[in-house]
Amino acid sequence: MDQHQVISWLLEMADKQFVEFFYEAVADRDTSEIEGENGHFVIAETSMIPGEQRNTVFLALPDPTEYITWSEESPICQTGQCPECEAWVRSIAKHAICPLCNARVYCT
Repeated sequence: MDQHQVISWLLEMADKQFVEFFYEAVADRDTSEIEGENGHFVIAETSMIPGEQRNTVFLALPDPTEYITWSEESPICQTGQCPECEAWVRSIAKHAICPLCNARVYCT
């Protein structure tokens, strides 16, 4: 596949599929430059209403201990704050895994 074919293929994915694909594709990439550091890629959504502070949330996968399967068209609409690192995350599920620190996050 060339780059244009890959982009076309990615554009056809539902948001849920794209997030799952992204995390699977980067799972074994280590971005650390310092020995002992644990660096990894994450995906985020950001938006801003004029005159207000930018809103950025990290897109998270569902907690695999809570869920098995979801419809491919499930919306990414559940938001919560990680109890460990305090990052805001958004997922298709009420129970998610923080993509920054791997803590369990409850979303509403």
